[in-house]
Amino acid sequence: MRILHIISGDLWAGAETQAYLLLKALREEKGLEVQAMLFNQGILYDRLKDLGIEVHLVEEHSGFIKMVKESKRTTDPNPPDLVVSHGYKEAFIAYFLKRKYRAKFVTMYHGLSEVYSGFKQIKSSIFLGLQSFLARHISNGIITISNTLASELSFFDLRKQFTVLNCAQVSGKTRSRSGNDSKAKIVIVGRLVPIKRVDIAIKAMLGVKIDAVLDIVGDGPEEENLKLIAEQTELSEKINFLGFRKDAGSLITNADLLLLTSDHEGVPTVILEAASSGIPIVCTKLAGIQEALGKLIDYPVFYGEKGSVESFEKAINQAFEKHPLGSPINKSAEFEQWFTPAAVAKQHIEIYRSLINT
Repeated sequence: MRILHIISGDLWAGAETQAYLLLKALREEKGLEVQAMLFNQGILYDRLKDLGIEVHLVEEHSGFIKMVKESKRTTDPNPPDLVVSHGYKEAFIAYFLKRKYRAKFVTMYHGLSEVYSGFKQIKSSIFLGLQSFLARHISNGIITISNTLASELSFFDLRKQFTVLNCAQVSGKTRSRSGNDSKAKIVIVGRLVPIKRVDIAIKAMLGVKIDAVLDIVGDGPEEENLKLIAEQTELSEKINFLGFRKDAGSLITNADLLLLTSDHEGVPTVILEAASSGIPIVCTKLAGIQEALGKLIDYPVFYGEKGSVESFEKAINQAFEKHPLGSPINKSAEFEQWFTPAAVAKQHIEIYRSLINT
């Protein structure tokens, strides 16, 4: 069984991390040949090549028609039995490969699209509408990373819709601070874009009772604006802008608390990375996150309300009151059942085989 995953690969963010972990786990399965097609030569491309996975590079700057031709040319020697797309442009390419090879076609949704303005939003709406049409009427299967997302996309009533939760690499480290450090370390990880509402995280630090610093890991168009907010609130000494970091996972496992203040999320990889190490979590009360973390019985998660600085101040203080520095928290026994790459890959394989055999 030959499986081809099509991914843009222009960034190294949540969707790319999930694709990497999934393909890494799939390649261990006997009788399964895993390939990838990327539109950009970035971090994901390099990491998949390092794993020994066959990667087809179809550069998107060449234009869509050339991309279609190149995608067919590069897959001709070893045509896929099933194609999985991870975005709207990827879905268009997958459609043409489905027609050429009579392969099964699965569309995968990692979350809702960012909201733009003006012509960019009109263009985005058209492409996303076409992707939704392909998913609903042409694809053989739809995979979403939560039931919540499936409902938001109006796919939940479809028999060909499957929910497979995101995964995280299990850390060998369990959170345990000695309590000797002078300041608690709070970390927030993600692209610095409006929907992430990192401004809420910065402002919430004013009301944190414990002596703490906030490490902001990531870059993006909001960075300068966020630095200005930190200066205006006289919090510069407590806010560290670390930029994009390849070792973000280790920064999470060495923190005392993971903070996430987004207005919308699917099932963020950073949440699961924290859970894999027993790191307390403070995050926005969003249905997809609650659905996922609800699998982990009695896990230390505290919720803030969307857009509310006051509710996040309260949640952070509650987290440190209930789990002070130096108190160990064991990883949830349910984590390996639901959120390891191996567990998630097993579910994907079952879906692939059911589709290919029908």
